[in-house]
Amino acid sequence: MLQLSQFNFSDCQVKIIGIPVYQRSTSNVYGSWHMDHCHSTQWTNYIWHTRGIKDKYVYLYESLQKFKLSDHIKKIDIPNYFYGTGNMIYNGSFIYHVENTNTVQKFDLFTNQIIAKINITDTFDDGNFLYPSKSAYFDMKVDDNGLWILFKKFRSFKILKVNIDNLKVQKMWSLPENSTDIQNSFIVCGNLYFINNVTVERTKIITYYDLYLEKFGTTNLQFNNPYGKTVMISYNPSKNNIFSWDNGYPLLHPVLI
Repeated sequence: MLQLSQFNFSDCQVKIIGIPVYQRSTSNVYGSWHMDHCHSTQWTNYIWHTRGIKDKYVYLYESLQKFKLSDHIKKIDIPNYFYGTGNMIYNGSFIYHVENTNTVQKFDLFTNQIIAKINITDTFDDGNFLYPSKSAYFDMKVDDNGLWILFKKFRSFKILKVNIDNLKVQKMWSLPENSTDIQNSFIVCGNLYFINNVTVERTKIITYYDLYLEKFGTTNLQFNNPYGKTVMISYNPSKNNIFSWDNGYPLLHPVLI
């Protein structure tokens, strides 16, 4: 198992989350959009997009401008249906929850090969959603330390740190039952920030969990849900922005660290 000293630890906290920037409108209440989370990749300017709560396709756009125009260059058929908006793009691979299973899978979007998978035993149960929005059973996060997988087992909020290349488990955390009112979250510098309301226009982030020190801390950050139903939130360390999906609108939130 991973020891704390093995983390690529960067000691930082989020100071400000800016007003989200509108990108385009869609007809999909549920969806996700990403730029590649890897710092060094040849696909750094591409946009990747999924539609709906479950589907079998990932849409590729060659630039942000093309994404705004809904002009994709490729529609990629993945091997299994994904479920949820907690998917992730890293170094040209799609990391996603395989529908109706305990499996999180990593699929290379250019070679069309499954690279790795992890079976998180006895965690998936129909109706046992991670968030009240029912937007995901598993939520994948990437920060400068690597890949994290969030899920719920019974009433407990779980966080797995896994190797981003082969999805092997490195460490697991279990948060108390009173963490079950979390409505969404994101991870920056090993700090897990909790969003307790994704339907009001302006909400406050007041709590985070330090995964290195294994203790809760307090903060005072504003987070905006301008369209009243945020179902996907993902911090991108290579862009230093938060990407969100709010009631059919992909938004970009600038972050000051």
